[in-house]
Amino acid sequence: MVDELAAMASLIDSLTVRTGSSTWVDAASQPATLDRIGRLIADALRPREPEAIGCWLAEDDTVLAHSVAVHLGLPVLRVNDDLGRMSLVPDRGLRVSSAVVVSPLWTRQKSSVALIAFFVNRGIAVRAAVSLVGTVEPQHATDGVERIVLGKSQRPDRNAAGEAW
Repeated sequence: MVDELAAMASLIDSLTVRTGSSTWVDAASQPATLDRIGRLIADALRPREPEAIGCWLAEDDTVLAHSVAVHLGLPVLRVNDDLGRMSLVPDRGLRVSSAVVVSPLWTRQKSSVALIAFFVNRGIAVRAAVSLVGTVEPQHATDGVERIVLGKSQRPDRNAAGEAW
């Protein structure tokens, strides 16, 4: 397991696209690599005993969440933000008490803080927030949720997309 975790940065780097000052993860470009990453994340998260995997309703976020969820046998709760109005898509009425949120990278538009607050406000404890690259959130995040960055971190005053916090 230690050897596989050591290889995680290399796996993530193979999915990472860097253009100018921005970075993003093309989660769908290499399905076998993403599946391996999903399994490694699932193995690391299993002791936290989540009942669901939460993510933003965005292509790469959903693909990553699905990969992790398959290896844990859990549902994926996708959250849409339509001009500040957040909702589950689709809202299947699932009753869970805990979740882990995942994203290839957190940005101002796809913030872990906002996603965590959405779940907490619905009585769902968030056990961890996982990101593949970049800083997970500004250092002043005070929600008490463990932040896990698996790949290369960026400058602490900027997220992986190059945006200043």
